[in-house]
Amino acid sequence: MSSWYDISNVCRAHFFQGFEGQQIRFHESYDPTSESDRLAGVKFKIAPGLDPSLRDLTQNIIKMATWYSSVTEFVNVQSQPDFGVVNHALCAAIRKLLRVFTLYSLARLTGRNILL
Repeated sequence: MSSWYDISNVCRAHFFQGFEGQQIRFHESYDPTSESDRLAGVKFKIAPGLDPSLRDLTQNIIKMATWYSSVTEFVNVQSQPDFGVVNHALCAAIRKLLRVFTLYSLARLTGRNILL
């Protein structure tokens, strides 16, 4: 049986970076080596034995993690020298927003005692 502590380990920053854990795995259709899949965002599946209340919370966090990974991959691709100065400026601004989002999200999760 999963506990809040187990889910807190899943929700840490590495989850937002697209890494798998024990309770959350990559979906079979997701290929981490494919740039188009990474740009679409990481697709996860939840372990079937997860408690229903934790499943709801985890599904919401998965949505955020998918969006976060998609935007992060966009920044990584568009920051390459071939894409010009305007894209570099855009990516720098997005990077700042991602840092703020990450800190804010982790602070909120910690404040709700989800992260221990």
